[in-house]
Amino acid sequence: MKLCVKDWGPKPFKSFDVWLKEPGFKVMEKDKWDSYEVQGNSMSILKDKLKLLKVDLKEWNKNVFGCVESNKRRILSEIEELDGKDDDEGLEETGRMRRMELLSQLGMVDKKLDSIYRKKKQERIGSIMEI
Repeated sequence: MKLCVKDWGPKPFKSFDVWLKEPGFKVMEKDKWDSYEVQGNSMSILKDKLKLLKVDLKEWNKNVFGCVESNKRRILSEIEELDGKDDDEGLEETGRMRRMELLSQLGMVDKKLDSIYRKKKQERIGSIMEI
């Protein structure tokens, strides 16, 4: 089998569906887009704005989603701590409410991780199919 590596230019921009569900994403994206001041014809303006947006979205993704797994560990740890207190002495109303809030957060984190893992799996399958 002959492996032929071709240079197709820069990597294409990747986005995750879960970004659109993140509070504040659309506002941040619009604010960034409107803040770019570029000159040229309409096609070069579009190209340059997309390049700038790609950089900003990469940074935003790193800040917001780069810590999803550590957030999940933190949430699970806090739930485990509350469960331990519940077993030992019982939880007061505030503890039960906090546990419910954490379970809700855990569900959102799991959805984010699922979306990210699904996208990465599709990319791996796509790259294997290209070979």
